[in-house]
Amino acid sequence: WMVLPAGTLNDRPWQLDLAGLFGGDHRVAYARTWIHSESTQPARLEIGCDDGVKAWLNAQVILSANRSGDVVPGAEKVAITLNQGWNPLLLKITQWNAGWGFCARIVKPDGGSPSGLSFSAQPPFRIHPMFP
Repeated sequence: WMVLPAGTLNDRPWQLDLAGLFGGDHRVAYARTWIHSESTQPARLEIGCDDGVKAWLNAQVILSANRSGDVVPGAEKVAITLNQGWNPLLLKITQWNAGWGFCARIVKPDGGSPSGLSFSAQPPFRIHPMFP
């Protein structure tokens, strides 16, 4: 695991550029983060990806889109519930050829900005000896 650098593409500062980091075709990368919510609340996860994506929130599959195409912010949307406390989010981004990257954001169900959220790129607690 490594922290991904953000803003490496001048024309797309919102995109995490996996092609620039890892290169190659016919690959897969996993990205994880932890979302802390002050309360249980409904929300919406919006993802743009090149190419496919699968997402797990709190160890439950919430989205699977086996697709090709460029990163378009919010192209994939899924209603979610954030539990009070820490909520692990895991993304699997598949690469067929050409570009490879993704972007993600969490909004209220109506598209507004949620309140009471914080994020951590590092696990806020020890999950399992195999996953430091």
